[in-house]
Amino acid sequence: MKYPLLWMAEKISLFPLGRRLAQHARRRARVYETLESFITALVVFILLQAFVVQAYEIPSGSMEDTLLVGDRILVSKFYYWFEPPDYGDIVVFQVPDVLLQSDPDKRYYIKRLVGKPGDVVEVREGRIFVNDRPLDRVPFFHVNTYTNEVDGKFFTRERVPEGMYYVFGDHSRVSLDSRKWGGVPEKNVVGKAVFRFWPLSRIGLIVDRVSPDRPHVQRPGIRAFDRPPPRTHEQD
Repeated sequence: MKYPLLWMAEKISLFPLGRRLAQHARRRARVYETLESFITALVVFILLQAFVVQAYEIPSGSMEDTLLVGDRILVSKFYYWFEPPDYGDIVVFQVPDVLLQSDPDKRYYIKRLVGKPGDVVEVREGRIFVNDRPLDRVPFFHVNTYTNEVDGKFFTRERVPEGMYYVFGDHSRVSLDSRKWGGVPEKNVVGKAVFRFWPLSRIGLIVDRVSPDRPHVQRPGIRAFDRPPPRTHEQD
């Protein structure tokens, strides 16, 4: 199929007034073809960003050691078109209004989902309990530990409001999350973090990791995750 601009050039060349325009279009056919390809690629990119996947950079240490500061990830925006968010999912979401008012520059957070609408979420002896049962749907929860105290608040037990999710950071001691400011509205969830594309040394699907530098609890019968070597860095 011919490019639209060349097809139009052939049609208007049938008229005296259009012959000069047609000759101009033919002489610059390569330029127009390149321009059309660029515009098509730009439209596809915009559609991908809006509806399919989007790239984000990790700005803090709240999800260490699964995600490190400076990691760049891809978030699937269509994943939750087919099924709702589940326990253990690492989700990117728009910051709730209560946080946006205090820090308008931080528009997106990334945390791990621990509570669904109506759940009673509790932190007890370093573990998460949901509806009085240990949260063990994902092996990660068997080896990671969580603190009750966060930024001056002592979190023990709360019910997730309807239409909300509770999300915690993996590095509980430095994470500001639902223990501090409550739930994330369902409509604020952007998508699921699925792939890390930077740095190249760790490119691939996102795999849960627990730092050996933090206390953790190894539960019987649960295989420990691979743990990276210790590293030195500042925590946010």
